[in-house]
Amino acid sequence: MEEAAETTGPSWLGSLIELGLEAVVVFGPDLTVLYANDEALRILGYRWEDIAGIDALSLVHPDDLERAGANVSGVVAGARPDPGLIRLRVADGSWWPVEVNPRHVELPDPPEGPGSVMAVTLRDHRLEDTHWRFLADLAAGRDIEASLESFAQGLSGPIDGPMGVALHVDGELRTVGPLPRALIWPTEGLTGSDPWSTALATGEPAWAEVTDLPVRQRGEAESLGVGVVVVVPVPDPAQDSPALMVQCPYAAAMGPLHTAALAVRPRQAVAIGLDRRHALARLEHLAHHDPLTGLANRSRFFDLLNARYAAGQASGVCYLDLDRFKAVNDTYGHHVGDEVLRIFTTTLRSVAPGAELIARLGGDEFAVVCGSGDVGAVSAVAAGIVEAFRAGVTVDDLHHDVNVSAGVAVGTDRPDVLVAAADAALYTAKRSGRARWHLA
Repeated sequence: MEEAAETTGPSWLGSLIELGLEAVVVFGPDLTVLYANDEALRILGYRWEDIAGIDALSLVHPDDLERAGANVSGVVAGARPDPGLIRLRVADGSWWPVEVNPRHVELPDPPEGPGSVMAVTLRDHRLEDTHWRFLADLAAGRDIEASLESFAQGLSGPIDGPMGVALHVDGELRTVGPLPRALIWPTEGLTGSDPWSTALATGEPAWAEVTDLPVRQRGEAESLGVGVVVVVPVPDPAQDSPALMVQCPYAAAMGPLHTAALAVRPRQAVAIGLDRRHALARLEHLAHHDPLTGLANRSRFFDLLNARYAAGQASGVCYLDLDRFKAVNDTYGHHVGDEVLRIFTTTLRSVAPGAELIARLGGDEFAVVCGSGDVGAVSAVAAGIVEAFRAGVTVDDLHHDVNVSAGVAVGTDRPDVLVAAADAALYTAKRSGRARWHLA
């Protein structure tokens, strides 16, 4: 019986492999580079003549050399390690994380072949690495703008094009990344049907080829040589409007594909960053503010006075107490008492707009810090506050005879000394008949 010929796959498989769909580099026994296919050269950015015959370990980051050497030794000894990350030096001199999967291969000996070699498949790991580094930066408490700058830089590339992110920081629109601001969050020339307007209006990703952009943005995009603009809105819990993640791939055909890709992992990563920023801001606010009135709390009050004292700056303190508040609280309940405190807070903010800080120190005790050593100016603030509450407070159509007494102290003394003086002046005012102020 005739022995059947060994079958290794369909006849077209060899042609498919020759297309170089997987990046492959081959090293000789001395670890010199014998072969690199087009996909490997694309990932690393080299021409073949740049790396032909060089020592493969010269491409490995110094911190990864020991691990790379251990992999080589293990593979030669017959081990089959799982794919791992190694940083390789690419054509522009930077280090990229690349997933490597080495295998020992026996080929014909010379002169027919190179003999025993190591074939390594490569996979560009920059996108995954960029996501992990971004999340690690957030976990480490790095500034959100700096983290997003690295994120946008890491996701920008020769195919996907430049990326930029727009977000609001302290009430100001900021943009990060290599993409020009004019393409991240345009402020002029929009038509309403452009991808930025569509994304902001619908909350969903949008894209458009450069030829379909408004005139201003088309000129900016054409100067970059890109083919399409992809705009992905990311909800920002701290703002009414979302952040925008914008990327411009070079090929126009990338529009729908890249929109789908950006709308998943990158969008989720940026959303996590914005959520974390909002959560930390809330925790910071709660740590330094009174939850009922939203005013600064005792801790924030003394932090400011200590900072001014350390800088040798004079401070003016108006120490305030609500007259007859306890009677309202005991008679009508805490819900009415809380409403009196909220009304008091609103009025206090309106009559002391120049105050550096307004704080609720606890119960019905409040304080105003004036960044001035002028006794007359601070006294005028106290007089204005007392006068604003001389008529009392009305809650649910019921009038309450709640007034304010104030003690004033001005100087460069230690905070505890200054506050003690203002507190003593407050009680002098109360003993004098309430609804008045007294200067220490």
